[in-house]
Amino acid sequence: MTKKLLFLLTIFLLAYNNNSHAQQCSTGNNDLSGTQAGGFGRWSQSFQASCTGDLNNLKVFGSRDVSGITVTIYEGDGFSGNIMGSISSQSITQTTAYTDAEYSTFDLSSANISLIGGDTYTFDLSSGDFHYDETPSPNYNGGTLYFNTVPYTTFDVLFEVNIDSSTLGTNEFDSNLENIKIYQSNASEITIVGLNTKADINMYSLSGKHVLNKSVGVAKSNILSIPSINSGVYIVEVVSELGKTNKKIIFK
Repeated sequence: MTKKLLFLLTIFLLAYNNNSHAQQCSTGNNDLSGTQAGGFGRWSQSFQASCTGDLNNLKVFGSRDVSGITVTIYEGDGFSGNIMGSISSQSITQTTAYTDAEYSTFDLSSANISLIGGDTYTFDLSSGDFHYDETPSPNYNGGTLYFNTVPYTTFDVLFEVNIDSSTLGTNEFDSNLENIKIYQSNASEITIVGLNTKADINMYSLSGKHVLNKSVGVAKSNILSIPSINSGVYIVEVVSELGKTNKKIIFK
């Protein structure tokens, strides 16, 4: 069997990977003891991911109907970290009762944002009017509310973040490679997070074209420059002394 045929077989197995073991985890602030309706502006909230996985959705309670919202996810607390992804043209509706059905939900699954359990991230809502809690001490201890980029340490947005903690294309025998996540940082870079060993990184197009070969060291995150390539689906191969794993990435 030729190398190219073996590579295409790997892609086929990745595409039809069994997702029956998919799991969800969530984090957020849903304590309604000090609930207030906010004012119109730019609302942001840092949070701590409760597991490693792909960001599925973000839920908030709106104080009024607003459209044209851009949702951006930053790495770290605040706005100085890397932009991990965003979606635009989103809307919220006014909440009349604090029930799950009243949430305004932003579907972020198409943004291909991978989070690491225990790390801090910030969601940024470009405009809107949202409900938050105002109590002597925060109901949510995992982050900070920002209104028009100004931090308010005793307030927190009422929100829920849901993460798909299933892994994609990971060799089940290489437990130390399970938590590796790879995502497009910008038009010319990819970021690899959770790699706890030296590794060789290769990237291939679905036709089998080899577009990247680099070596990386142990780091919380590795940022790799990518040559000019067409948008589409690529396979990133990670080879280390712990084994080998393949990840699918959608390059936009």
